[in-house]
Amino acid sequence: MTNHVRADGRARGKTEILNVPLRPALAAIPTALEYLGGPSRSKFYEDLLPQLEIVRFGNRTFVTIASLDRLIAANRQAPEVDWHKQAAEVLRDHPVYQDCIRQIEEAYGLLREAVDALHGAQVQPQAPRIATAPEGLVPLASGSTRRRMKTVAAGAGPGPPA
Repeated sequence: MTNHVRADGRARGKTEILNVPLRPALAAIPTALEYLGGPSRSKFYEDLLPQLEIVRFGNRTFVTIASLDRLIAANRQAPEVDWHKQAAEVLRDHPVYQDCIRQIEEAYGLLREAVDALHGAQVQPQAPRIATAPEGLVPLASGSTRRRMKTVAAGAGPGPPA
């Protein structure tokens, strides 16, 4: 008894059905554009198509999926590296770094002591200072105050109101 498919589509004998998804080997240009993430057609034809393997069937142009995968893999960027974190990990055990941290902690402690001492002392409230014009000058409320004050100081203009 041999394994073969009958004319009505039924299999005769032991058959094994493989459930393997098949990927197409070729992609049309619009499909290739979608596969690459949607670059413009001009960008695709000018920059990307020369790097890909193409197959022509009559007037139709197809691109191999394998060449699309290679192009994507070649242009994939490496994950970003956190240089600050790596530097901190390297420097953490360095003696100079540890000495700097110790000095900073000591300075912070001294600063805290000084602040606590200031808060503990009784602070006398000071009366607010009121700005007054120098003697002989009369402050004016509006206009060019500086020019008027010079005029009054020189004695050329009107004096203080009587």
